[in-house]
Amino acid sequence: MKALTFSALVLAGDRKPGDPVAAQAGSGSKSIVPIAGIPMVMRVIEALSASTSIESISLCGPSREVLRECPPLLDRVDSGTINWFPAQDSPCNSVEFCLQRMDKNAPVLLTTADHALLTTEIIDYFTAETQKQRADVAVALLDHKLISEAFPSSRRTRYRFRDGHYCGCNLFAFMSERGREVVRIWKKIEDDRKHPIRVLAHLLGWPTLLQYLPGRLTLKKALATVSSRINVDITGVSLPFPRAGIDVDSLEDFHLVESILSGEHVSR
Repeated sequence: MKALTFSALVLAGDRKPGDPVAAQAGSGSKSIVPIAGIPMVMRVIEALSASTSIESISLCGPSREVLRECPPLLDRVDSGTINWFPAQDSPCNSVEFCLQRMDKNAPVLLTTADHALLTTEIIDYFTAETQKQRADVAVALLDHKLISEAFPSSRRTRYRFRDGHYCGCNLFAFMSERGREVVRIWKKIEDDRKHPIRVLAHLLGWPTLLQYLPGRLTLKKALATVSSRINVDITGVSLPFPRAGIDVDSLEDFHLVESILSGEHVSR
């Protein structure tokens, strides 16, 4: 099977004004705050640019005014190397807005500008595994044991299944036009993203949720249930990279990521 190439979409808008990471740096957006000397969004873009599985890169946000604070990013946008879209009033609305304007026939890799530890190796692994599974949507997952062993101080939202506890990695692939319909479901649960039980109640329905609560539900059964309920084939891709599970959601995350990139952090 010939390897597919993906259109990458990077979300770089801020959820709300006054983000603590941006405020600490005196920046107009968290996405352009330097970590170990390099704006975090540029780290993501460089990782994507070096991947042979990525054909094009689109950026959603930050504003044109903020772009001027990051000349390397502005240069790429102005030259057309990166496609730029204005951020909408929520991440889900931003994704929907951009997907409507991107090639419907190309698979789309979605990630976020605060995924400062993203590497080309992670991207290539995820896109290769995604193609093997041939689903409409692929979600990158990380065994919580990997991240807790490597970075004990990192606190991540996790889902507890019978066959393991998993964290999200802010890495998704929309492999078909039908798969893009998932964004409409995502919009309904966006505000509950930090509350796993609320998210699962909506996605699984109460009968299956009652299997999840005492720890009897497997990840495979959960994904099959969600796929059946929304008529979209969703698969999970388990990543072997602890760094894939860390994004910069807080000042604590910022300091951890900076210590990792500066070589000051020694994982266990």
